[in-house]
Amino acid sequence: MNANPPANPRPSTAPALRHEKPRWSRTFAGVWRLTIPRYFTARHALVLTAVLAGVALIAILFLRGRNGPANYLGWTANFYFTFLVPVLAFVTGGGVIRDEMKSPTLDYILTRPVPKPAFVAFTFVAHSLAAEIEFLLAGAIFVAVGLCYRAPGLLAAIPSLLVAQAGLVAGFTAFGFLCGAVTARYVVVGLVYGAIIEIGVGQIPTELNRLSMTHQVKSMLQPILAGHGSQFSNGIELLAPAAMLSTIGVLLAFTVVSVVLAAVVYSLRELARVNE
Repeated sequence: MNANPPANPRPSTAPALRHEKPRWSRTFAGVWRLTIPRYFTARHALVLTAVLAGVALIAILFLRGRNGPANYLGWTANFYFTFLVPVLAFVTGGGVIRDEMKSPTLDYILTRPVPKPAFVAFTFVAHSLAAEIEFLLAGAIFVAVGLCYRAPGLLAAIPSLLVAQAGLVAGFTAFGFLCGAVTARYVVVGLVYGAIIEIGVGQIPTELNRLSMTHQVKSMLQPILAGHGSQFSNGIELLAPAAMLSTIGVLLAFTVVSVVLAAVVYSLRELARVNE
């Protein structure tokens, strides 16, 4: 015998599910909370302290050598700005985006209405702000040590050096994001890129060398380096000087293109993982 049909149910008072539009300020705040804590760990503090101590030691050893102060500005441009800053910015940027492919980041972006390209862009901004501060500390050490040893021309070059460092950190951090989004072996990709573009193409005496970001920075610094006669700035003396605004524009374009491509690759990789 069939049971009596149930009485008319009471209408539900629960709110209907609706698509929630992302609030960009809250989204950035959430990404900031995911990104920044890694810079306040004991391990990161130890690594940063070791790097800064190493920077100071290298600068002091160079300055205490023969003709160290006279060659310091040219050596700083060639060692710090065309090797140390690009390498460290690239490696840390690639490591950050690889970490964002793991939990709890995946849980965050899957449970909130956050477009993955926006998540990558916000992560880049948050990481870059912290990285710029840390590189500012390293640059301050280079400048302070040089001023203590009275390196000629260093004080007048500080504004240009700050601009060069900020542009290189942003550009190579973004490129690290791109390579890290593509493959877990982003360091290998970076080495190949550095050998072909920054070292190879950057040395070709044609307009093609403008593909090298470090070449752009050297050209911007050429007016303040060429006049010191340093053995470390002989190659820079042969470069055509570039205006600061044009160099900033090139570095900004390189940064934006790298972040956009990283966001596209990151989105496709996540979609492929979900489809599996």
